[in-house]
Amino acid sequence: MKENIKNQAFTGYMIKDVEISMAEYFFNNYTLDKPIPKFYWLKINGIENMDDLYIRSEKKLFCSERLINFLTNNCVSKYLE
Repeated sequence: MKENIKNQAFTGYMIKDVEISMAEYFFNNYTLDKPIPKFYWLKINGIENMDDLYIRSEKKLFCSERLINFLTNNCVSKYLE
């Protein structure tokens, strides 16, 4: 999904690496048959009515219809199967 978004001309965000850690609770309660995937931070820095992603003053995330359509058609359905 990260690469799909990066290859488009969407605005209002940065993708940063993120470090995750797992507490003892995780190891004691979850059994995974595959490795933990690499996570990324989608840092929103857009300006209202200028960018595809932005956070309004009441702390609500907004995204353009163009971005919603792109995600729906190209990314989201792959991860819901």
